[in-house]
Amino acid sequence: MTNLTAALVMLLGGSVADRLGKMQTLFYARAISIPLLLIIGYVPILPIAAGAHWTRSGFMRLGDPLHQAFAMEQLKEDERATGSSLITMGSDLGSSLGPAVSGLVQVRSGFDPLFAGTAACYVLSLGFIYVFFLHRLGLQKRAH
Repeated sequence: MTNLTAALVMLLGGSVADRLGKMQTLFYARAISIPLLLIIGYVPILPIAAGAHWTRSGFMRLGDPLHQAFAMEQLKEDERATGSSLITMGSDLGSSLGPAVSGLVQVRSGFDPLFAGTAACYVLSLGFIYVFFLHRLGLQKRAH
């Protein structure tokens, strides 16, 4: 069900990005994901947590192709293969190390710090997206 939800939301990503822009869509998709993540972690009602999980997965995956496309647009054509490889390597490295770190935290402190820490990292990433991309984009639009 998670992959089906993600696929449906991803189909909408292109049309939303055409209207709002890639980074704006990525920003909003990740912003919507934060309260959903907190619902998954802290609401002890399975149907609500499951629905939040499916919805959050869709919004997070909506941003992946937009991020990749935006990153490739910033690179020269002869740099794109290396750039794509570095993005994939970083993602794979996180996917490899994440479960080990998560397991250690779960054993010592439970799930609460993992959900809170992940939400904090998402908020931090939204701040970076805003400062480095959306704020500058707004300034550039006003200058023209």
